[in-house]
Amino acid sequence: RGQQNLVLANGNRIRQSTIRAPRGAIYDRNKQILARNLASFDLVVNPSQMPRGKAERAAIYATIAGLIGQQPAEVQNKAEVKGKVFTQNVLIASNLDRETALNVEEKTRQITGFSIDINPSREYLDDGPFAHFLGYTGRISAEEWRANPGYQPTDYIGKSGLEQSYEDELKGKDGKKQVEVDAQGRQIRELAAVPAEAGNSLVLAVDSGLEKKLAQELKASVERAGAKRAAAVAMDPRNGQILAAVNWPGYDNNLFAKGISSADYQKLLADPGNPLFNKVAGGRYPVASTIKPFISIAALEEQIITAST
Repeated sequence: RGQQNLVLANGNRIRQSTIRAPRGAIYDRNKQILARNLASFDLVVNPSQMPRGKAERAAIYATIAGLIGQQPAEVQNKAEVKGKVFTQNVLIASNLDRETALNVEEKTRQITGFSIDINPSREYLDDGPFAHFLGYTGRISAEEWRANPGYQPTDYIGKSGLEQSYEDELKGKDGKKQVEVDAQGRQIRELAAVPAEAGNSLVLAVDSGLEKKLAQELKASVERAGAKRAAAVAMDPRNGQILAAVNWPGYDNNLFAKGISSADYQKLLADPGNPLFNKVAGGRYPVASTIKPFISIAALEEQIITAST
């Protein structure tokens, strides 16, 4: 069975890993950046590459737990949630600070199966006014992963707003790297690599300076009126481009991008101003006196009235 054993041996000797594609940035009409990438340091494990022995695995889980401040049982449950022969990376800990990530990476070079995965996560620089329209990215769910075969189980994906609508454009194309490893899983040399292709950037019609000014004026108006919620839009009547669109109150989409806590999420849900609701796009409001000129124009066109009537 030489040929069969050769295939098995190569499977143990050669490892393939993903080179993450940088996600496209999002800019306003003046090329002011609204959304950019940050490096998220994640600890992941490939269960199929770990030792088969129960005692060996237990020792590894204990070592990893000590490095990241978790209990060994917690690490084991995460590592084996999809089975001991699962061939994709499984997330153990996310958003590690750089110092912790470097320390863990140094230690995991001697631990088969575990590694630090550098994943591009989002940072939003608009201070909140664009949150409803930019949306946010988040860790891909099990359902989303099954529906998107080109993704890794630890990837980020657009969850709402433009991040979701333009996911295919912004995502880019991941590269691949093939390396040779020794019996302990340590890299010996790189055999081949296909570079990643960065995603396309997105330039919006909005003006971030006007957006912030509109948000300030809307907030002042709301406070004067004693109201709890409001919406405002500035549109170019020549072409329909939205120059600014503000929901009040808003929210910080960085909370969702980094993994919102249950306490912060409940706080948003309990807010009487309903900050998560996109009032500009989804609200319904009485037309008030703005409808009168249109009725007048219609009456003039139908010759029901005249300019002097």
